[in-house]
Amino acid sequence: MKTTREQVLRILKEKSPAAVSGEQIASELDLSRAAVWKAIRSLRSGGFQITSKPSLGYTLTEGSYRLSEEDISLNLSPSWKDRVSLKVLETVDSTNQEAKRLLADGAGDLAVVLSSHQTKGKGRLGRTFYSPPGTGLYLSVIVKRELDMSDAILVTSAAAVAVRETLSVYTDRDIGIKWVNDLYIEGKKVSGILTEGTSSFESGKMESMIIGIGINLFPPEEGFPEEIRNIATALFESPTPQVNTIAASLIEHVAAILEQLHDRSVMDRYRNHSIVLDRTVSVTQGSLSYTATVTAINNDGSLTVTDDQGEKRLLNSGEISLRVAE
Repeated sequence: MKTTREQVLRILKEKSPAAVSGEQIASELDLSRAAVWKAIRSLRSGGFQITSKPSLGYTLTEGSYRLSEEDISLNLSPSWKDRVSLKVLETVDSTNQEAKRLLADGAGDLAVVLSSHQTKGKGRLGRTFYSPPGTGLYLSVIVKRELDMSDAILVTSAAAVAVRETLSVYTDRDIGIKWVNDLYIEGKKVSGILTEGTSSFESGKMESMIIGIGINLFPPEEGFPEEIRNIATALFESPTPQVNTIAASLIEHVAAILEQLHDRSVMDRYRNHSIVLDRTVSVTQGSLSYTATVTAINNDGSLTVTDDQGEKRLLNSGEISLRVAE
């Protein structure tokens, strides 16, 4: 059942940018005017900019949207809302780290941590993920499912497809997938995915996964730091009021695609948008570095390449770094 805050927010969103009177809201929801005012005050304290004018009523300023549990929940379809548990934080060290803490405390399947700022955002191979306040969307989804350890790359690949397909709804720009976990626009990184799993020594299988997703929604006011300025980009040019809609859609799409891992057709979608297939790449694997041509992306998410000596190699480790040749 929706809370009074959620119901009031839904009406304000439906009427925006027009104003709606407190009397109209109270009548539609069968509430007192005092209850409506209490909900408006609570929404304002939660970061929503709601203006009020005598004889006109309340107006929700769309451009002021912040990451909000109520708004994300409002945008989830009923079938997913009953299954997803949300935790929205203004600032967090890392959504993956917070998800690990929740998992240790007994969090269930599809618990999701979201934030608009990470102080210690995590990337692959021990790298950091630049996560300044208010310009990105960072979330981690806990998935409890028993999978073979070899399915780890497939999970990341499926998540990459889900993120790409979600973001493509909001932009006409082409979004490509760089093996295994990055999304690129016009040769620059717009999103990264970090999958971490917990395994059972007895069964030799993964028992749960945390899928961390970082998205650059729009550039910081001062621009990206110099060290990543030439390799990072953002989905939008300026702040978007759609952050909570995007978050809800992303959660649903990731959860749905992971329930269909047995259907390896997701890899056809992955291949269709790969920016490495049939390309020359530089491969770094531990202390070994070489140039190769990507000849296949396999149904388990692994990569087949032919190195510059004509030898075929299979890449299926998260400890491999790949760079597309210019």
